Amino acid sequence: MVRHKGRPGITGGGQVNGLGGETENVDKMEGRIEYDLDYLRHWSLKLDFHIIWKTLFVVFKKQNAY
Repeated sequence: MVRHKGRPGITGGGQVNGLGGETENVDKMEGRIEYDLDYLRHWSLKLDFHIIWKTLFVVFKKQNAY
């Protein structure tokens, strides 16, 4: 239930680590959930900037960018 307390955003750890978009299997969904929970447990401004940096990198490289 912790995952549902977080507000949705435009990007996240799962998306920038290749787990965005459609989920073909349960392993991919579990990985995305783990990134979400890890974010909620260890939130910091530094972590936010890290995700933003990785988002820019992924979008400009066009690696799994949705």
